[in-house]
Amino acid sequence: MLAALQRGFSPGLLILLGAFTVLLAQVFWLVDARSRQLLELTIVALKEMEAEYPESYRLFAADALGQSRVISYTFAIRALLLAQMGFGLGVFAYGLYQW
Repeated sequence: MLAALQRGFSPGLLILLGAFTVLLAQVFWLVDARSRQLLELTIVALKEMEAEYPESYRLFAADALGQSRVISYTFAIRALLLAQMGFGLGVFAYGLYQW
């Protein structure tokens, strides 16, 4: 996308590239949300299964105790996807401005 900006591509192409970038980020956001939903279903079952093991072997129970809202894959992925959406919107707006 930066190469398109440097070479002075047409504003219509910039609009399409920006819209595609935003769309791509939204699709990955939905895939991440669905994956998290499916994972939550399995975690409940795995916690029930691991309840019969000694406490030191209960990985899912131990993980649930020490979770941080900021230090997580979900936070990192959402931050990157929001940055990608912002960049795409910026390119889209710049293309509209140049048109």
